[in-house]
Formats: sequence, C-alpha cells, structure tokens
Amino acid sequence: EAAERVASALLARGGGEGPLRELRQLAAVRGLASGHVRARAWPRLLGVSLDGFCREEYLEHCAGAHRDSATVECDIARSLWSFTRGWGDQARGERRAALQRVLTAAVVGSGRRAHYYQGLHDVAAVLLMVCGEYPAYAMLRALVAGHLRGCAGS
Repeated sequence: EAAERVASALLARGGGEGPLRELRQLAAVRGLASGHVRARAWPRLLGVSLDGFCREEYLEHCAGAHRDSATVECDIARSLWSFTRGWGDQARGERRAALQRVLTAAVVGSGRRAHYYQGLHDVAAVLLMVCGEYPAYAMLRALVAGHLRGCAGS
C-alpha cells in the first residue's frame, strides 16, 4: 500500500523534525496500515528510544507494587481475548503476564506519580501486541507522563 511505503521512507529518513512532522501527518490522515510500520513509527512519534533501555531496572519495576495492583490483576484476567482468539490458555497466560509486567513497571517506574486507571490495560495491550514487551513499557511510560497524564494522574 502507498501509505506504508511513504511511512517506511519517512522512518528511513531519520529523526529530524521534517520527517517527524510528515510522519505525524501521515498517521493522522491516512493511518499506519501495518503492525510492522506501527512498531517502528509509534516509538518515534512518542519520542521514545530503546537505545538506553535497562532490563534490570525494568525487572525491578515489574517486581514492585502500587495502590492499584489488585485492580490491575482483575482487569488483566479479563483481557486480551480479542487479540488472542485461537490461542491456548498457556500462550494467553504468558501474554497476560507480560501485560501485567508492563503495567506494573510503568506505574512503579513513574515514581508513583502515575496511577493505574480502568482502560489503561487496553492501551498497554495494543502496545504489547504490536511492539513487544520492552517497547510497550517504554511507550506506556511516555504516554502516562504525557498524553495520558490527566487520566493517569502523572
């Protein structure tokens, strides 16, 4: 599709303000048609880089707790059905465990300036399914500190 080719070309041009502005416009007007393009474009659009990603810090945040941990557990137990049709219980359970890690790490990693709210697991699930666990965490942290700040209390 033409939009995918344009998005790929913009992503290949680098992170300057011109290509970023064009990528934003393309995403808003035509959409990002494939998961592959979304996985590359979303971090760039959010200003997220995984270059300095610290796995140990992520795992430390995953092991933390926050005031809404019980609510997260309940929401996750009911989540991912539409993304995992035809999956076995074990595979779905593994993806749910990853979703819980992403959510917990994003809230705990915010220095508890952000809190969980109903529906944040849906945002995190889309990021997780399209981009993978670590990128989902990095993007969710950026979202709760920025675009979703009013909802997440950050």
